[in-house]
Amino acid sequence: SACPCLAGERLARLRSYDVGMAAPRRLGTRIPSVRCRVAALLMLAALLLGPVERTIANPIPDRSWMKALALPGAYLRSPTEENRRALELMLGQGHIDLLLRRPDTLALIVHNIEAFAPVFVASQTRPFVPDGRIQAWFRTTARTHRDEMIRALRTWLVPGPDSLAPHAENQILESQILAIGPGARQVRLVKVQSGVARLLAEWDAREVLPDLRALRENLADSASQIGAYARAMLLEDLDRAIGLLEGRPDPEPLFPDGHGGFQSGKSADDIDSACVDFGAGRKGLLWLGPAERGALWRHVAAARETLFDASYCARSIQFYFHDLTMAEIAVASAPGALEVSQRSYSRQGIVFYPTRHIWDERLCAWLFGGPSPVAGQRGP
Repeated sequence: SACPCLAGERLARLRSYDVGMAAPRRLGTRIPSVRCRVAALLMLAALLLGPVERTIANPIPDRSWMKALALPGAYLRSPTEENRRALELMLGQGHIDLLLRRPDTLALIVHNIEAFAPVFVASQTRPFVPDGRIQAWFRTTARTHRDEMIRALRTWLVPGPDSLAPHAENQILESQILAIGPGARQVRLVKVQSGVARLLAEWDAREVLPDLRALRENLADSASQIGAYARAMLLEDLDRAIGLLEGRPDPEPLFPDGHGGFQSGKSADDIDSACVDFGAGRKGLLWLGPAERGALWRHVAAARETLFDASYCARSIQFYFHDLTMAEIAVASAPGALEVSQRSYSRQGIVFYPTRHIWDERLCAWLFGGPSPVAGQRGP
């Protein structure tokens, strides 16, 4: 193996150093020789034992993770109220990442989606705050239950009794809400409503347009209650959601269409430039011509929506648009999965849009040296 050879090389160097230190011995001292031999032994031990320490590292996940991962199976075997509340609490606290890391647990839910769909819907209602990642996963996995999820999100747009009241078992929400007063709680509710408006637009829920318009009209007298800044933030999000549902173009290059795909207000003529980074194996970027980047953008915009536990890879496609927005499509850890990061630049600063995920095996293969998904496209 490599370690003994490396140890022998180091030991030979130390021995040559020891020979070079022979002159002091003639003066009656052996201290340098002893030090060199001790250093050689320590270095040899470190080289030989280092790999062993790495191989015996404990691979067992944290017990709390294992307990959370066992909740779906426990609920499926015994759908008691206790098991349901435990699973609902885990999802309501935004722990879908745990499920995304275990394909077997995720497959269990997908194959029994009729049993789990009501729990996912309940985790997005009061007192839990709706989660964009759960919404994206639900859109791609349980589209037949769209109406139930829309009804759950719609409840956030109408007045309700203390919408963010503490939950007896939800320690995270309880610690956050008990520490703030009624005014701050109202501001927090406004922030949640802003996010819900965007989520409803991602579902293409045009049936909620009357609710969004009514909420916007009711904001006229709310500045004294929630403050001018919170009111302006909600107005901006409401106007954007209403515009999307009315079919107006949006600056975000890729936006969910509510049916497992994406809608885009950007055409090939809107692209200023585009480049491809094939990773460390190739020096420099591949800059695409107008025809190439237009065809590639049309291919990307036609991809399907998905959700996974992402791990960024240094292979990506970057599109830059004339309106100072950009979209970067990067390869993720799952084969065929890509992560879409989008942002917009202006004098006021940078606006970061929610991360999107798409599934395109042919595009991933091209970034790793395979054939292009677009006819006539150059490769690495």
